Amino acid sequence: MVRHCPRKGKNFTKPTQAVIRLSKCLYGSNRNITAENGVSSIELAQELLKHKLTYVGTVKSNKREIPLELLPSRHKEVGSMTYGFTKDLTLLSSVPKKSKS
Repeated sequence: MVRHCPRKGKNFTKPTQAVIRLSKCLYGSNRNITAENGVSSIELAQELLKHKLTYVGTVKSNKREIPLELLPSRHKEVGSMTYGFTKDLTLLSSVPKKSKS
């Protein structure tokens, strides 16, 4: 049976639940967690941060929580980078190829 992690009346996605479950033994250790983009999300980064863990990884651009300014665009110059900041998180959008981000 898979337990759901409560989050203000909602449940985390299954991939986020898996990473949280696997990282519980590291809570409070100030370590970095790296995961592939299939499980990456801003909700995961925020949850790990609450437990003194840092998430480093790639987030797919099809996630709802990614600001429009960081999404792929034909108008962005190849090699350019755009940063987005909140109090606790930093997002980086780089352009390796035309129309890719």
